[in-house]
Amino acid sequence: MNDLQILKKLEEKLNIKFGDFSEWRGIGKNTTNRNEASSNENDIFSKPDKHKLNIDLAANQLYTIDKLGEITELFLNGLHLNTIPIEVFELKNLKRFDFVDNELKEIPLGFVSLEKLESLTLFENKIEEIPIEIIFHKTLKKLDVSGNPLTSIPLEVIGPGRDSLTSLRNYINSLSEGTKNLNEVKVIIVGDGGSGKTSLQKLLTSENFDPNESQTHGINIKHLNMKINQQSVKYRLWDFGGQEIMHATHQFFLSRRSIYVIILNAREEPNPEYWLNHIKSFGGNSPVIIAINKIDENPSYDINRLFLKEKYPNIIEFIKISCSENKGIDLVKVGLKKALIDIKNLNVAWALSWFKVKTHLENMVTNFISYDEFTEICVINGIHDPSSQNTLVEYLNDLGIILHFKDFSLSDTHVLDPEWVTYAVYKIINSKQLAENHGVLKLSQIRNILKPKEEDGKFKYPSIQLNYIIELMIKFELCFKISETEILIPDLLAVQEPEYNLPEKDKLDVIVSYSFLPKSIMPRLIVNLHNDINDNLRWRTGLVISDNILKSNAVLKADYEQKEIKITVTGSKKRDYLAVILFIIRRINSSFIGLEYKVNIPIAESNNVRVSHSHLLTLESKGISKFIPDGLDYEVNVQEMLGSLQSSRTTEEEIFAILDKLVTKLDDQSSVAEKVNEIVQIQPNFFGLGINFNALAKKYLKRK
Repeated sequence: MNDLQILKKLEEKLNIKFGDFSEWRGIGKNTTNRNEASSNENDIFSKPDKHKLNIDLAANQLYTIDKLGEITELFLNGLHLNTIPIEVFELKNLKRFDFVDNELKEIPLGFVSLEKLESLTLFENKIEEIPIEIIFHKTLKKLDVSGNPLTSIPLEVIGPGRDSLTSLRNYINSLSEGTKNLNEVKVIIVGDGGSGKTSLQKLLTSENFDPNESQTHGINIKHLNMKINQQSVKYRLWDFGGQEIMHATHQFFLSRRSIYVIILNAREEPNPEYWLNHIKSFGGNSPVIIAINKIDENPSYDINRLFLKEKYPNIIEFIKISCSENKGIDLVKVGLKKALIDIKNLNVAWALSWFKVKTHLENMVTNFISYDEFTEICVINGIHDPSSQNTLVEYLNDLGIILHFKDFSLSDTHVLDPEWVTYAVYKIINSKQLAENHGVLKLSQIRNILKPKEEDGKFKYPSIQLNYIIELMIKFELCFKISETEILIPDLLAVQEPEYNLPEKDKLDVIVSYSFLPKSIMPRLIVNLHNDINDNLRWRTGLVISDNILKSNAVLKADYEQKEIKITVTGSKKRDYLAVILFIIRRINSSFIGLEYKVNIPIAESNNVRVSHSHLLTLESKGISKFIPDGLDYEVNVQEMLGSLQSSRTTEEEIFAILDKLVTKLDDQSSVAEKVNEIVQIQPNFFGLGINFNALAKKYLKRK
């Protein structure tokens, strides 16, 4: 039976119809009109490109066939299959097999018989174990098993951007010298200032309650050991400062493999959803315990538990406590034990060499070490290959033993005491100089701000590390440089909105509404758009910007009460400028896990009638020029609502200038080509119809 006959048999078995790869048109999971051939030979997406094609496309079954009629690549994605058909293992010339977004629980050993197999992509399934025979398959060069509930492999080994196969092989080899279970978990305690976070941490670790407890400036970390099923588990309890202005620093440390405890002050009727969404944005579906404190002062206070549990199923316990009377603390400990069930990879095996490095770092008395020092410690303890060193550093970062970032400007420093970082940020943000200058700070002042004082000089900040602190704040968009000698921290801008003039005629209004609007989004928008800001027209919740190339202006305002950002754009290329702004907003939003938002265009003549921006784009792409929105009894013009009816055609040079702007915004380690490919994915938001943006993207890359 030849390969095509096997494929035919597979089609009948699965009741599907394959499309030959040569029939494919388009690239990327957001590309439209995938099955339509382009008539323009300069269109870079008119011909299939196996190296660029994203195969995370559910329900698109493809295959490739060589000149001899042999199948070399097969893709069975999004079919909800729980087994791999045995016919796949009869395709002896198969080099690549993708089985994405299915229900596979076990990887069959049949792949071992495929002696030409080089790439195996199995992400987004239900796989718990990876057979050794697959990991060490002699011809395999790529193995992607991310997005699976693996039980015995550290998440960092198969993390995004990693060479998973090399990492897996190095990890398995490292276990040959002996293993030991980690049995450690990070517990992050959050809540408003004065809610009792520090008091709870002290009571959990058998310290006495202090009614005059001082405010936490940054982070306090203590350890709690408890016996669970005859095993000792170490809980690392992180107590975060509750000042709202410091909430943005949480993103340094909120991570996977953590338990979260939210402390609510029963006297003040707090909003638990603020913290639940905060955790969801950075920690995903990590287990949450809600502790309602100070019930001795307000015993009748409670929250809608059923409602919150249905909306946030990762809540595992609601507990009423009183730190002042030491009540309910044992119930919190019970909740911490229960939460371990939801922590993935807790009992994963660690190589003894990993433990030696971890112990070495924990016993060091310095606040930070260099990249070279960390590498040397790894080599001394038997970890020689860079892949294993990188895996270990990511694991240690998740556990909170070190703080490490891959960015080139930050990668040389491994922080051993997280409070060393947060205390520096706290000192800078709360400095008198910064307050007096409404968020503007000269870099030369930082040395004096961080200079140890007798009353609070527990940390030292060498001159060589001052740049690290600033670069870290810039990375997390807490500040940006407004000159070579000054930085601006948007959270400390003036509250008052300044006066400004924006043409009322021919304007385009857009509203980005959120189910939860993180407080850090507007400061990050100010950071990302600071080069476009008009005459320093910026305040704590808004900014006025313009673009000379597009001859357009815009105002962005955040309304935290309504949980929305309002954008008003004017100018001859207002639609194009809006596309740039929305691209930046989407980039920021994507950094929050599961953040829900909608982009709508309000109809000026009506009361509260809004139309989805994406729906308008769909109508335009289908050639529909007018429609009646829900809530109205008259037609509206689609292109007029999108702001493009009277816009002049966007020129090639204008598009290149915008691409330059957006490529700069994508401030990461990826190549220009990868950045342009990401920008392409926001089509058709750019420039409306009639522009061959794909061909221009290729031309732009050639220039670069």
